[in-house]
Amino acid sequence: MGNKVTKVQQMYEGYKIAFKNNEGKESCYRIFYELLNFTQSEFENYNKVGGYYAVYIENYVLEAKNISHKDKLIYIMIKAYINKHKVAFPSIEHLEECTGQSHTTIIDSINNLVSHGYIKAERSRRRENDKRFNHNNYYFNLYDSSVTFVPFCVVFSIALNITEKMLYIFLLQKVKNGYMVTITIEEIMKFLNRKDKKTLKRLLDSLKERGLIFTYYKTTKGPECEKAVCLLLRRICPPELQIEYED
Repeated sequence: MGNKVTKVQQMYEGYKIAFKNNEGKESCYRIFYELLNFTQSEFENYNKVGGYYAVYIENYVLEAKNISHKDKLIYIMIKAYINKHKVAFPSIEHLEECTGQSHTTIIDSINNLVSHGYIKAERSRRRENDKRFNHNNYYFNLYDSSVTFVPFCVVFSIALNITEKMLYIFLLQKVKNGYMVTITIEEIMKFLNRKDKKTLKRLLDSLKERGLIFTYYKTTKGPECEKAVCLLLRRICPPELQIEYED
């Protein structure tokens, strides 16, 4: 709206956002914690298995250098269907529908995940007249690891492309406490494997327009002003993880 955020301060009930408008007038508004949480109604169409509305993804998978963003998103989608026996079996057709990718592209990603040891796949066919693999059983190598809690409504969103989803998940992984994350632009660009800052701004703007990021601002001034950004992320935050107060 033309307002420039100058400071984000954590309060007991949420965050206080200070900004300047186009005329240079200073003002502020508040974002309460409950506004930063996804609502239960937003999960109704994504309640895939077992009553869950999110999936735990190992950070070593999110940080992996030997698989692409597309491969990681396929991994997340498959794991969204994991059962109590640590097995998942979504159809290839369903993964095609969820990602907008071709059958061949999905198979290539699965092959990459298998070859690098992130999953094991037992392949089978559902139709006698179709030689393609349409259904697999997937087994996960679940190690003791730090994890990121990823909401299904983002994973299966048709409004976000793969890069936007993975950027949000990357930022979500960096949230250490509450809803705020401060991260260098260089770190984001390295994750995206991009050098164009206009692309980064477009992606952040897209997440902001869809309500996944409420605000963001540069955390330094002067010559250093392009080096870092601070973001407030909308996320799943169980009551036991919510912050009541922090200096």
